[in-house]
Amino acid sequence: MSRIALVHSVSLAGKEIAERLAQRPGLCTDLRLFALDESMVGTLTEGLDGAAFVARVEEDCFEGVDLAIFCGEIELDRRAMALLPPGGRAIVASHGATTADALPAVAGVEEFSWLGQDRLLAPAAAAVGLTQLLAPLRAFGLRRAVATAMLPASELGTAGIDALFEESRALLAMAKPAKPVHFPAQMAFNLLPSTIPGAEIARQTEVALGLENRVAVQTAQAGVFHAVTLSLYVELDQPTDAAALRKLLGRSGAGALAKRPLALGPVQAAGEEELLIGEIQEAGGNSFFIWATIDNLTVGCAGNVVRLAEKLLRPGSTS
Repeated sequence: MSRIALVHSVSLAGKEIAERLAQRPGLCTDLRLFALDESMVGTLTEGLDGAAFVARVEEDCFEGVDLAIFCGEIELDRRAMALLPPGGRAIVASHGATTADALPAVAGVEEFSWLGQDRLLAPAAAAVGLTQLLAPLRAFGLRRAVATAMLPASELGTAGIDALFEESRALLAMAKPAKPVHFPAQMAFNLLPSTIPGAEIARQTEVALGLENRVAVQTAQAGVFHAVTLSLYVELDQPTDAAALRKLLGRSGAGALAKRPLALGPVQAAGEEELLIGEIQEAGGNSFFIWATIDNLTVGCAGNVVRLAEKLLRPGSTS
């Protein structure tokens, strides 16, 4: 019997996590919903057994809780985490969280390095995808990895989705869209530099893999609603070819191989439960370009969070 506290449960990530916990009665038998964001406090939302109210985060609210999961904005979640009792277990899936908040962990990768830790960081979806892609490539001696991560509007939550929708609707109606608030410029039908730092995504990936100074990431904000698209360049020590590399990624459990690699994009990944791996091109000198995409709310966030929760609450389990 496990009692889980879900903080900021009506965020996009929170709703996805709550839905998955409701599907796992053996993992979570008591789900408590909390928030510091006043717009969420008192909200009627879905709990384990139907409707539930979101309570305010207060002192002692985490007493008797086996695990707390944080999935709001990191500034508010840090305030909530300060109320955890000593040794209280937590998974930090907050927007804007960094390696300073907790130890990055991706279920199924380097688990020996984080099992037994009280506080884990569920990395950004781009870092989850890169970790899954790069983990099996270490068998060939991973010398260097450079990625461009194209991020969807939903990385900024409901506000990002609404902003992109309103812009798209206005432009298709031949009307002038409102001045952008959540993005630096028009986002619909556009591609911009992202305000989410690539250096932090690279750091989360390296820590999750047990590497140092081998991963670099540039981020871009794409005019799409869901799914992170990754354009990855890798240099390997040992010789191989694109076909063998793709076969390795397919067999390793890193993700699913797209049946039509040239048709793979965020539309195909939205709602999927696996990282999707597309075309792999040889770049000479044991280097390769890899195209992949991952849903930022399902496998890129909630799926990893629930698997981490299972490991923390049931250390001997297999996920």
